[in-house]
Amino acid sequence: MPDFPGRLTVINGQSNLDNDLLVRPGFSDPAQAIAAATQFLLKTKQLISGQKIIVTGDKGSFGDISIIVMTNAQPDPSQPFAFGLETVSTTKTQRAGANKSGSAKSASASRDGGSKAGASKKSARKRGAAKSSAKKK
Repeated sequence: MPDFPGRLTVINGQSNLDNDLLVRPGFSDPAQAIAAATQFLLKTKQLISGQKIIVTGDKGSFGDISIIVMTNAQPDPSQPFAFGLETVSTTKTQRAGANKSGSAKSASASRDGGSKAGASKKSARKRGAAKSSAKKK
């Protein structure tokens, strides 16, 4: 079986290698063959849309649609995959948001020794502040 290098594109559950639709053998229904190919690439092989890959299989067609009946796929070792700037910036933004929301709680919880200990320390501080303000009057 020949190898076909190209860029993987996944849109609406359909996987394509450049302009060829990817399908899996063993399915009589074309929709199932297309869905199986996409699941194989994304879940089993853990490939990513936009990644350069090499597909092993045979060329064919569904009517006027060019297909590759895929038996295997792998990342193209000669083309290291680089994430687009949009993906990287989204990841950084998500990390920053996660750090802001969780860092204050985790820092105070670890400093106070847990939520119950922290609550009792806060109560003690409030009582101490109330006593000192009462003494000043």
